[in-house]
Amino acid sequence: MGEEQRDRSTPLLNTFSIYTVLECFCSSTEKHSLKHLRTATSGIPNVPDFVAVVFVDGYQTEYYDSISRKTVPTQTWMNRATEDDPDYWERQTSFWRGKEQSARANIEFYKEGFNRSGGTFTEH
Repeated sequence: MGEEQRDRSTPLLNTFSIYTVLECFCSSTEKHSLKHLRTATSGIPNVPDFVAVVFVDGYQTEYYDSISRKTVPTQTWMNRATEDDPDYWERQTSFWRGKEQSARANIEFYKEGFNRSGGTFTEH
């Protein structure tokens, strides 16, 4: 694969891995989908080092990034999550902070493995 083609197929340089979680679960008799998508970067100006989004049945329901360091609902109906579980958003924030820390460690591992201390790195 030529260098020119690789640059067009990968929007950010040095893509190392893609982590996509897809789980199906049953609620009553209906099937639903849950997707967690996260991306970690290093060395890209004006871009959070870590971003995570959650999708339920194709609708984005939550957002977290390394700048705000807080999970927030992206659908108004997700605000009801705290009616039965007041600690829901705090728990989600804690979960994503842990994933952010792991992603930072992975990027450092990649930098050492590729013998590079600078430049742009991404982990999907």
